Amino acid sequence: MDTTGAIRKTLLGRLAHSDLEPEERRRLINTLFYGKDHNRLARFWILLLLSVIIATFGLLTNSTAVVIGAMLLAPLMTPIMGFSAALVMVWPKRMRTTMLLIITAIGFSIGLAYLIAAMMPAVLFDTLPDEVISRTTPGLADLFIALAAGGAGAFATVREDVSASLPGVAIAVALIPPLSSVGVVLAYGSMSLALGALLLFLTNLFSIILMASLVFLATGFVPKGRIDELGRKLLAGLVVAAVAVFLISIPLFEAVKRAVYEAQLTSSATEVVDNWLGDGPYRVENMKVDDHSVNILLISLEKPPDIKILASALEADLGRKVDVDVVWFQGDRQSLDFDQGAPIGLYGI
Repeated sequence: MDTTGAIRKTLLGRLAHSDLEPEERRRLINTLFYGKDHNRLARFWILLLLSVIIATFGLLTNSTAVVIGAMLLAPLMTPIMGFSAALVMVWPKRMRTTMLLIITAIGFSIGLAYLIAAMMPAVLFDTLPDEVISRTTPGLADLFIALAAGGAGAFATVREDVSASLPGVAIAVALIPPLSSVGVVLAYGSMSLALGALLLFLTNLFSIILMASLVFLATGFVPKGRIDELGRKLLAGLVVAAVAVFLISIPLFEAVKRAVYEAQLTSSATEVVDNWLGDGPYRVENMKVDDHSVNILLISLEKPPDIKILASALEADLGRKVDVDVVWFQGDRQSLDFDQGAPIGLYGI
C-alpha cells in the first residue's frame, strides 16, 4: 500500500475527507501566520514581554494566581499552532519562519527571567519558591496533559464555536512559566533544575506540535488533493514530530521510575524506623532517605534507642550499608525553636 493510501486508511485520514471551506482555511492561515504584518508581530512581542515579567514575579512571590494570569496573557501558542499547520500543509518556508520565532521567543523569555531574578535581593534565593520547584521535575503526567491540551487547542483554533475554550488550554499546558523557571533557577545557580524546567517546556512544545498536527489533519485543514500530492512528505513530518515526543518521554519515564523507587525506599525505611522507636514517646519531625544515607530529625522527652540497632535493621532491610544520622531535640514540638535551638543529641554511623 502506498503512503497516501496508508494515511487514508487511518481514522484521521478518513476524517480529513471532510475539507474545511476555503474561507475557513484562509481565516486560520491569517490567524496562525504573521507574514509581514509588523503590527501583529509587535503585539506578539509586547504580550510576550508582559507575560514573562508577570510569570517571573509570580514565581518569585510564589503566587499561583499571578502565574495563571501570565499563562492567559502569553502569546506563544499561536506560532506553535502555526508551525503545526505549516507541518501538515508541507510549507517549508512557513515552518522555518515560525520555528525561528519560537526559538527567539524562548531565548528572550529565559534571558528576561534571568535578568529579573538576578536583580532581586539575594535573600529571596535562600530557598526557591514551590512554584519554581514544581516546574523543574516533569513526569509522564505532564506529557499526557500536553498531548491532550495540544489537541484541544488545535480543535478550538479550527472551530470558532469552541474558541472560548482556548484560555483553558493556555492554563492546562503552561508555556511561559517553565521558561521563566529556567531563567530563575539559572540566576539561582542550579543548572540541573534549569534543565528540568527546560525539559518541561520541550515536553509541552513537542506534544502540542504533534497533537495539533493530527487534529489539523483530522478536521480537514489539509485539502484532500494536497494529501494525495504530498502524502510522503506529510507522513515524514508527522513521524519526526512523533519521534521527538518519544525521545522526550524517555527522561520523563526515567523520572517516574526514580520517583517510584524513592517512594518505596522511603516507605521501607519508615517502617524500620517505626519498629526501632516502638511505642515510645517519639516523634519523627523529618526524615530524608536516599541510596546511601538516612537522616532523621527526632523530637522526644526521652533519649532515643541505640542508633546501632537502627543501622543494623536498615542494613538488613535495604540489603546494604547506609550512613545513619539522627538529630534529637529534647522536648515537644510546641516548645522548640528549630531556628534558634540546638539539638541535645547528634548521633551518626
